[in-house]
This record gives sequence, structure tokens and C-alpha cells, in this order.
Amino acid sequence: MVVISLDTLRARSLGIYGRERATSPRFDSWTQQGTLFDAAFTTFSNTLPAHLSLFLGRYGWPLEMEMNFSVDPEVPMLGERFRQAGYATAAFTEGGYAKGA
Repeated sequence: MVVISLDTLRARSLGIYGRERATSPRFDSWTQQGTLFDAAFTTFSNTLPAHLSLFLGRYGWPLEMEMNFSVDPEVPMLGERFRQAGYATAAFTEGGYAKGA
């Protein structure tokens, strides 16, 4: 499983969603082997709590999150759950709030 999260990217900018100009050929080719969603929704309009919700598997602003943006280390995140199940995990970020496991 691969989770790709692209902040502030509009679907209309990708060939897989109808863009005629070839702006995303590699990304478009990946969708031939995976699942492409016609609609997606977020639990929160801000990136940080939305990602925490995704990676914690919790709806909305996670109760575990404090105002300093730390999460209770006892609460397993998505990558940790996959690693515990025997999958190889990795994260690649631009160095923002998300940190790899």
C-alpha cells in the first residue's frame, strides 16, 4: 500500500482527472495499477490535523494531540500498525510536520 498526500494540489491539474496538458505522466501511470477515487473528503480543512486524523485512524481533530502538535507515543500510527503486521514502511516528506517511521 502506498499513501500519497499532496497538499494544495487540485485534481483538475492532473491528467488522470482530465487535464489535457501532460503535467503528471508518471502519476497518471500509477493509477493504472491502483485505485483512483472520484471524490475525496477530509476530516479537517487544515493540513496538520487532517494528516493526524488519517495516520491515527481517528475522526476529526485527534484528542491525543496537544497544542504543541505532539501525539501520545502510546497511540500507534498507520505506519506503525503496518510495520507490526510485517510490512516494510517508509515516509518521505519535505520536512514539514510529518516525520518518517
